[in-house]
Amino acid sequence: MIFSLLLYFVILLVSLLLIIVLVGFFLPQTSRVSRSLVIKAPKETLFNLVNDLREWEKWSPWYSIDPNMKITYHNGGVGKGASYSWTSDHKRVGSGSLAITNTTDMDRIDTELNFTGQDPGQGEWHFEEVSGGVEVTWVMNATMGANPLKRYFGLLFDRMLGPQFEEGLRNIKREAEAA
Repeated sequence: MIFSLLLYFVILLVSLLLIIVLVGFFLPQTSRVSRSLVIKAPKETLFNLVNDLREWEKWSPWYSIDPNMKITYHNGGVGKGASYSWTSDHKRVGSGSLAITNTTDMDRIDTELNFTGQDPGQGEWHFEEVSGGVEVTWVMNATMGANPLKRYFGLLFDRMLGPQFEEGLRNIKREAEAA
């Protein structure tokens, strides 16, 4: 009796785990977070707040989490090819690097974000003049790969990063409109 209940429980548990893994293979391999905000400031000011990595200390939500993180700038810290790396003991900040991989006039900035031990994320910044100001859009794309557990994590990507993107955009607004 006890053996049959135990066997039934093991079969049920294995079946459940198998279903979770199989469903994971059908989840999207990529995740995307995107937030926008219209800001009443010159496009050049907004572009430069993102294109100059040293300016990120003024508005990035991660600086407020750990203002003691150690930052090293590379290649001047401005424009295509510029990057910075950081180390932090705070679990929500961790360590990694961010590089500007491309810029297009005053319209777009592409970045690559690397957290230690994770696959890189591809970032995009768009600056579009609209009625009432400039719409600034911050995007992050991440590949979850073939790992079904990472794909489940991808379902939470927007919920986890979206509020931080919104905070960053509000901080950019504050900085740019005060300038």
